[in-house]
Amino acid sequence: MKKQRMLALLLALLCLTAALPALADERTADSWYFGGTGQDTIYVATPLPTGNLLLTGYTQLGRNGREMVTGAPRQTRAWLLCLKPDGSILWEAVDETKGTTRYVSPLITSGGDIAVLFYNAPSQVTTEVAIHIYSMDGQLKEKVPLPLEVGLVEGIMTDGFVFYDWEKGYTAASLDGTLRTLELTKEEGILTGAVEGMIPWGEGWVAAGRTRDENAFVAVAAFDGNGKRLWRYAPQELADGIFSDPCFQQDGTMLVNWYKPDWENDTVLESRMICLDTEGKELWQVVLPKDVCGNFTITDAGWMFKKTWMEKTYTHFLFTLVGKDGTIIEQRMAEKRQDLLFGAELFTLNGEAWFHADAERQANRINDRQTDLELQDALIIRISDCAPVTNAQ
Repeated sequence: MKKQRMLALLLALLCLTAALPALADERTADSWYFGGTGQDTIYVATPLPTGNLLLTGYTQLGRNGREMVTGAPRQTRAWLLCLKPDGSILWEAVDETKGTTRYVSPLITSGGDIAVLFYNAPSQVTTEVAIHIYSMDGQLKEKVPLPLEVGLVEGIMTDGFVFYDWEKGYTAASLDGTLRTLELTKEEGILTGAVEGMIPWGEGWVAAGRTRDENAFVAVAAFDGNGKRLWRYAPQELADGIFSDPCFQQDGTMLVNWYKPDWENDTVLESRMICLDTEGKELWQVVLPKDVCGNFTITDAGWMFKKTWMEKTYTHFLFTLVGKDGTIIEQRMAEKRQDLLFGAELFTLNGEAWFHADAERQANRINDRQTDLELQDALIIRISDCAPVTNAQ
């Protein structure tokens, strides 16, 4: 009788555990850490139409001690991790192809699926390129191979990807693997490494950055699905600045941040928010505080900007919410931490601003998952959970 009660209790506990959502690997007051026991990398955080969040990159040794790559610590596995709005894990997908694989450039297709580029590059030599298509619930639907000579991915367009090769120029790949040469020239294109934003638009895309030619200049430009430039916004008075993070508002107009850096003194001389219509014509400009510039995201309350800096061995985070008149509404600071950040970005999930970066541990964390390797995770910060700055100005 006693054994039967113990067995019933054990079964009840197992059922309760199975019903609980999978949680982050580490949790602080304002942050979530997601990763395994090695150098895991998330390139980008993508809000999904379902209200969930997709993380795209690779995992080295796997989460919760579950090794993804047995006996090959330098290899990685292409990895997708989907989170619910509360930070719990909805699903994850790990590709089992042998080698050193990764997922990049996630794209939400017009059919409501998730398309990602798959690369396999053991010994830093690419041996396989493909498009992998997943359903919103994490089921792999299709693998579409691409030729190795397609070039380096430049960005995403509507239902496809844009690649660039220095000798061959620009190529577009449709989701079915069909390739077509784009009309883009070096003078029309946006320089790899200097792209400050590339987003799908119409049948093509909009990009902000610097052109490839010898007389390079900064611009915001729109292209159709064949790479033909539809319009370009490049006022001469803004030529000595940088365009950053083009994004669309609900009414179809576009916002882009322009700022003028002082490289010698590591400061910003001027910052503006610029609104363009669907033909690239300027509708209005708003002057912003000088140090409020670069990566931003549109929220229900205004425009959220970020600033991170190192002080001694700690990384500090300052988030600034700006109203449509350019004035600061509020500022918040996340907990400082001994993490080295890579690829920091802001995004909006369900109308609220969040922050993502890859965080490499510089000191042991609480309840550390391992001690032999430098731990690198995806760091997610919910900005509304951060402490308000009382003297914001």
